[in-house]
Amino acid sequence: MRTRDQRRAEAAFKRVQARDGSDQEADYKRFAKRFPALILNAGLAQAVAFAESKPKNQALLDDIASAIDEGSPRSSYALDVRTCGIERYQWLTRETLAVAGWLKRYAEALLRDPEEDEDTKGAPGDS
Repeated sequence: MRTRDQRRAEAAFKRVQARDGSDQEADYKRFAKRFPALILNAGLAQAVAFAESKPKNQALLDDIASAIDEGSPRSSYALDVRTCGIERYQWLTRETLAVAGWLKRYAEALLRDPEEDEDTKGAPGDS
């Protein structure tokens, strides 16, 4: 029997691994690193609305929606966030933060960011 956190981690790993090598890999990684803080600062509904407004950020919402409710589309997740009652909203916030945390960890570990590659050029030990 696996814990909820183990299931979240597995779902996040599969989704981030599928993003490896894609055209939007760097954008995905940057937004995955910022999204948990955005939720904490602005609230879940505003963070989701912001992510939906930018096409390059929608992939992360797709992955969060799918990880929270297997196979759920982003539109259903976003609608649920906007229309649910307070208890469900609080649960969705906690669950989204947990899933987003795993997505962030795996994005940092698995995905390349061209800007980071530029930062490491000329570092000690480079030939």
